[in-house]
Amino acid sequence: MLSNHVVFATAAALLLFALAAEASSGSDSSSSQESTVLFVFTESCWAKYTNDFDFLDRDCLKSTVSKAVGLGIVVASFLLKAPQIYNIVKAKSGAGLELSSLYLDVVAFMCPAVYSFRLGYD
Repeated sequence: MLSNHVVFATAAALLLFALAAEASSGSDSSSSQESTVLFVFTESCWAKYTNDFDFLDRDCLKSTVSKAVGLGIVVASFLLKAPQIYNIVKAKSGAGLELSSLYLDVVAFMCPAVYSFRLGYD
């Protein structure tokens, strides 16, 4: 059974990842200036979906799917590391971790960061 501390830390990390995804989402110029609802919908799309029931608006559909996929990637990335983090915290040791896998993780995270930096994104 997971302890309350691990559950709280996991929930806090998921919230931070969601907020980070929210801050960095919206790479196209039309939706990047508009705030979002529930991390996925722009305000205008939320109004179209809830008030007009227009679920087939092309721009809103593209924006919503793009934001949902991005958020899903962030959450899935965390969930892939959560068992390893749990085992390290439980054992109170990082013994047995392969340094090469950690280096590959760093390289994998640096590639999109460098790409975004070169293109001038935040």
